[in-house]
Amino acid sequence: MGYLEEKNYYPKHKHQDFISKIEAEKEKRKKEPFVEHHKKNKGDKFPVWVIIELFSFGMLSFFYSDLPINDQKVISRNFFKTHQKTLKSWLKCCTDIRNSCAHFGRLYYKSFSSIPDGIPELNDKNNRSLFGVAMMLKSFYPDTEKWNSEILKTIITLFNDYQNEIQLIHIGFPSDWKLKLTKN
Repeated sequence: MGYLEEKNYYPKHKHQDFISKIEAEKEKRKKEPFVEHHKKNKGDKFPVWVIIELFSFGMLSFFYSDLPINDQKVISRNFFKTHQKTLKSWLKCCTDIRNSCAHFGRLYYKSFSSIPDGIPELNDKNNRSLFGVAMMLKSFYPDTEKWNSEILKTIITLFNDYQNEIQLIHIGFPSDWKLKLTKN
């Protein structure tokens, strides 16, 4: 329940706004079984592992960014084997790509506002591109076999199907993109 305590965040954290968003989500999704259960059986107390189910990508990103550095370090190291600044950038990138896709934004010739940190294969020409996002997702994705056999395979098929309509350079993909997107 520590997420309810304002003292558990950096001073810049807008705690009342954060709590208001949580309450709005609880109200909006009040018919979902887990919300009903916690309201009825748990005295409207939602542990952090439950409340995160109500978070948007953006809210999750802000939640993580507003945690103290030591908490960020524990989460990034123990669960994602990376630096806390890297994970913070990845969450922002996930928010960007999700919002573009959810609102029917274009991805071709797209320059994303967030840059994924900690990915040496990226440079100033492609770090804000769809390739940058794909490299970040590869790093973030936990299952190597599934990434290679399902996700990467789908990307390859998609690019093969549309090879006459798109130029991969316009989405930041280098000529050796298949090798770079293969997860080892």
